[in-house]
Amino acid sequence: MGSNKLLLDFGGKPIVAHVLDTVAKAGFAEIVVVTGHQAGKVRAALAPHADIRIVEARDYAAGMAASLKTGLKALSPRIDAAMVILGDMPQVSIDLLHRLIAAYQPLEGRAIVLPVADGKRGNPVLFDRRFFADMAQLDGDVGARHIIGGNSELVAEIPDEAAEIFVDVDTPEAYRQLLAGNPT
Repeated sequence: MGSNKLLLDFGGKPIVAHVLDTVAKAGFAEIVVVTGHQAGKVRAALAPHADIRIVEARDYAAGMAASLKTGLKALSPRIDAAMVILGDMPQVSIDLLHRLIAAYQPLEGRAIVLPVADGKRGNPVLFDRRFFADMAQLDGDVGARHIIGGNSELVAEIPDEAAEIFVDVDTPEAYRQLLAGNPT
């Protein structure tokens, strides 16, 4: 990207602030934000949210797994599940978060819940606590895709719009496209 994508302006505030604004309105029992690159600047961008816990993945350069493990360690033991929400996806809606939460029923075989569009799985993903130990063993720049694949009988797919679950800001072109679709 050439700069910290989480701090890029989108409608007058950083992308990560848009994501957190949505998450904060969704009614989660606990919100943990994992920072890495330019942790102090990201923390400053999120300052208006006093009700969150911010933790730093000091080994963030090792890949996505480092951030995931840092976030899981920061959760309180009373948490039954965690939703992994990427900080560079500002179009994820409260409605989608609510639908993912509503579909979560681990006793009925829905212990991993994720959105799907056009036959492809996207983000965010909700995981039951039973998967935390496996997620804590991940290394490198990989997510929990193999955990999802290895537990297909426990996966619930929620239909959604492609723009909401696939559009992340990983390239300058993706950022330009996000801005072009921004009504502000």
